[in-house]
Amino acid sequence: AGIHSLINLTKEFGIEFNKWEKNPGGTKKTKAQIAKAAAAGAKAKKKWSKGKVKEKLNLAIFIDKDCFKGIKTLAKTKLITVSTVSDKLKVNGSIARKIIRYAFQEKLIRRLEQHHKQYVYTGVEAK
Repeated sequence: AGIHSLINLTKEFGIEFNKWEKNPGGTKKTKAQIAKAAAAGAKAKKKWSKGKVKEKLNLAIFIDKDCFKGIKTLAKTKLITVSTVSDKLKVNGSIARKIIRYAFQEKLIRRLEQHHKQYVYTGVEAK
């Protein structure tokens, strides 16, 4: 009884059954077939992106005539910080701080808030 009766039943209906058989089809795969199956099943490796790289800005390190003309336009600007001056006049941060100090002394801008890390000014003619 048990498993032997099951084997006999399956043989009557033409079904091959052997609990010790690893490859039920009876045919062994060659090494080439195994390698091909492994290659087909493997997914492509995920490639990591390098990330977005911000382009290097070519900022001026001296105040030239064009920059000096730009200082006059600060009087019409609503919000003036080191970063906004640096962006508008294409100068680095240390020059932007000096420009802000100069514009404040010339009464082109007025101070809203000053902190040891952040200066916030507004233009005199700003609406």
